[in-house]
Amino acid sequence: MAKRISIKRKLVTMQFLTAGTVLVLACAIFLLKEYRETRASTVRQLTSAAQLVGQNADAALRFLDAEAAEQVLGTLQSETSILQACIYDAGGNVFATYQRDGQGFVFPPARVDAHRFEDDFLHLYHGIRRQDELRGTVYLRADMGVLDDRLVEMVLYALLVLGFGGVLSVVLSVYLQRMISDPVINLTATATNVTQTGHYAQRVPRESDDEIGDLCDGFNDMLDQIQRRDAELRQAQEVLEGRVGERTTELSKANAALQAEILDHERAQELIENINEQLVEARDEALGASRAKSTFLANMSHEIRTPMNAILGYAQILRDAVQLDERQRHAVSTIERSGDHLLALINDILDISKIEAGRLALIPQDFDITGLMETLSTMFELRCRDKGLTWSTEITVDRKLVHGDANKLRQVLINLLGNAVKFTEAGSVILRLQQVSGQRYHIAVTDTGPGIDTDRQEAIFEPFDQGALGHFAGGTGLGLTIARQHVELMGAELQLDSTPGEGTCFYFEVDLTLPTGRDVPTTDEQWIRVVRLASDCEVRALVVDDITENREVLASMVENIGVTTVLADGGEQALAAIESDTFDIVFLDIRMPGMDGSQVRKAIMERLGNEAPKIVAVTASALAHQRDRFLEEGFDSFIDKPFRRERIYGCLHEMLGATFEFVAGEAEPVLTEEVSLDSLVAVASFLPDPLFEGLVQATQVGDINATREHLDQVHAMGGDGVTLARQLRTMAQAYDMRGISDWLESIDR
Repeated sequence: MAKRISIKRKLVTMQFLTAGTVLVLACAIFLLKEYRETRASTVRQLTSAAQLVGQNADAALRFLDAEAAEQVLGTLQSETSILQACIYDAGGNVFATYQRDGQGFVFPPARVDAHRFEDDFLHLYHGIRRQDELRGTVYLRADMGVLDDRLVEMVLYALLVLGFGGVLSVVLSVYLQRMISDPVINLTATATNVTQTGHYAQRVPRESDDEIGDLCDGFNDMLDQIQRRDAELRQAQEVLEGRVGERTTELSKANAALQAEILDHERAQELIENINEQLVEARDEALGASRAKSTFLANMSHEIRTPMNAILGYAQILRDAVQLDERQRHAVSTIERSGDHLLALINDILDISKIEAGRLALIPQDFDITGLMETLSTMFELRCRDKGLTWSTEITVDRKLVHGDANKLRQVLINLLGNAVKFTEAGSVILRLQQVSGQRYHIAVTDTGPGIDTDRQEAIFEPFDQGALGHFAGGTGLGLTIARQHVELMGAELQLDSTPGEGTCFYFEVDLTLPTGRDVPTTDEQWIRVVRLASDCEVRALVVDDITENREVLASMVENIGVTTVLADGGEQALAAIESDTFDIVFLDIRMPGMDGSQVRKAIMERLGNEAPKIVAVTASALAHQRDRFLEEGFDSFIDKPFRRERIYGCLHEMLGATFEFVAGEAEPVLTEEVSLDSLVAVASFLPDPLFEGLVQATQVGDINATREHLDQVHAMGGDGVTLARQLRTMAQAYDMRGISDWLESIDR
């Protein structure tokens, strides 16, 4: 049972604690302020002394007169707190010294314009300058014991104030609490007397015109009501006693029926409990199945990507071999293209799994928003031109670099612009970007298409809904659904204004924060044409992987351009190689028996420290958060399996600054408006059948590498083939593979 504490004591305690807390905080702030000001004052005094010494010792430093410098230091004798002092010359050497106690003292290395508190001493350095030229440095070491004495004195004063204030607070609290406690005590006594005697005619006198007086009036009113209710209850009791007899008979009859109903209720309750248990079991099974599915997909992704690494890696190596004839090169390209398609399917499955599980997340990065708009403009300007539509952009921004999920923003706009071009037969398509405020951007896609009826404007966002024209225009009906999900994930809302027969405008406002300062990511396309390392560039690499095929593929790719490699099949061999040889870069597999990649990296850093080479994680993981974890652990970079040579060469350049020799050829100029696809139909119609069909197939599956390879062959034909290759390369660089495919299929051969 809790100890009973009187209201008097509670009031006194509350007032005392309030006053005490205020006093303690005030004293603490005062002590802290005094302590800081005393330290700052000491630094200022010593700085002034050091400045005076520096001015007087300037001539001695110029004429290398150490004796004169020591005489200047001797003037510090009057400063009892200064224990040691010295003057350093411009080279940081001790020029003259002063010691109050006469004992040996090792002077620290020279510093310029700095001070520090260490134990009970203050160390101060002040530079001696003449016309911005550093002539030397004055060093002073002072005893801060006086500061401690001053602090103790201030603490004693504070305790004295606290004691006096506490006593005064208690005295005032004892006196003042009576104004509240006395009326409450009287009220309590009256309530106790009423409870014990049952005499409701008693009343509490009102002694003050405040809330306590109102409480007394309320208590008296309550007694009045209780007194009246008591009389009414006695009267009602007599009436009820007569009715009880009547109801007893009725209750006896109803009791039997109630017992039967209770039995039915218990049976229903048991049934509900059984159903709930089954639902819990079903939920647990569903959660377990979901976890098993996620684990299965992650493991299968790794297991499939690992053997695919050897297939695609050797396909790239074979493709680069000059001794292959056209048929063999086509076969190798087919292998690589099919492998890329399989990897795309794997990544799609993982994306579907993340969407179903609600784990679709933003991957923000710094990017050039105007560059993104220009890329989209290049892509859709060509599509609009082919359909006879007018394309225009309206971009109004204060800065180019922003921080956000560029990939999801690109996918949203591609879906919206693709629909605009698809459903617009005449008129225009406009892409607008406007900076509304500091971090808020308004983005809109407007077309002059058929428009959308009001009753259909919400239904078009449902999955697989294509509307009346969608079945004729093609597509899956998922574009707007995905666009809305991505926009909502970015914290915005995709909205539309549409008038049937006039057109539609899709728009949203999204927050894109300031860039973090990291480099804007670049693509690896420039490294596709690497032939070898530059003649003045040498690279030694250690390749670590427990799977022989992976080691050999990666080693072959870098050896082909002149990199010297050493292979290791595990962590132990890798550490032995590190100790016996010197490397510029280490390609380190993450999943290995025994020591995994993270453990090997840690061991290398412990042994070599700052002398360690660049360490690149090699992973078959397709999940972004797993790849980010490698960078957080300390890896310098990472490359994915299956290996892409352009990614590896780009990594060598990024990590080591490696330079390369590229395939000889002229620079690709930017196309002018005079060049149109319509003027190149005749050129494309006379392409060899295998080359034309291969180009169509590559663009249909979105294989940009195979597309570039076929365009290289078109370029090699010379003449108008060069112009055609340049035009289609521009579309490929803008990722307009669908536009290339549609144009090729429209050619009558």
